Parts: sequence; structure tokens; C-alpha cells
Amino acid sequence: MALVTQHQVDSAQELRGCDNNFFLHFAPGSEGTIYRERPVFTRLQEYDPDLVRICLHSGDKFSRYQVTREDHYNTIFPAYKFMANNVHDSDPGVCNNQDRSGKFYLFR
Repeated sequence: MALVTQHQVDSAQELRGCDNNFFLHFAPGSEGTIYRERPVFTRLQEYDPDLVRICLHSGDKFSRYQVTREDHYNTIFPAYKFMANNVHDSDPGVCNNQDRSGKFYLFR
């Protein structure tokens, strides 16, 4: 097992400015459930369940327009920092035809 380097972003603002679906890890409903089945999400859950709870709460509020996109990304950015350093090459779907390096796994 080797780590797969993810696209480097240094701030919540930079993450928010990138075209990405990372926020879906914390979305309510079936879309979020699919993303939360990823092994890297399980690693986050085991590492910091309180952070996951906070991010899920923010995702629920974001889906109901109770927090801004900026506030939501400020909340979930610590999760991105952890997850970006914990994607393994053995995780299903990391590399595909559009992203052979797996660098944008957390963005799709």
C-alpha cells in the first residue's frame, strides 16, 4: 500500500475556488452516502469522529442554505487536509482513465 498524492490546496478559499466535488463527502442523502463509503472517509471517521460530526452538520445546513458556501468550506477544509494525506493506491477507484495518477480522487 502506498499513499497517492492528492491535488495540493493550502486554504479553504483555494479549495472552494477549485472545481471539485469534495463537499459531497458531507452532503446529506444518497449522494453523500456514496462518498462516505470510500475507505479514506472511514479513515477520517476513525481518526477524528468529532470533525466528521461537525462537517456533516455543516453539510446538512449548507444543503438547506443555512450557511454560506464559504463557511461550509472553512468547516470541511481540515477534513480535506487529513484525507489528502490518507488516500491509498489500494482504495477502489483512485485511478481511472481520466485521472491515471489519482491526484484528483477527492475532487471527483
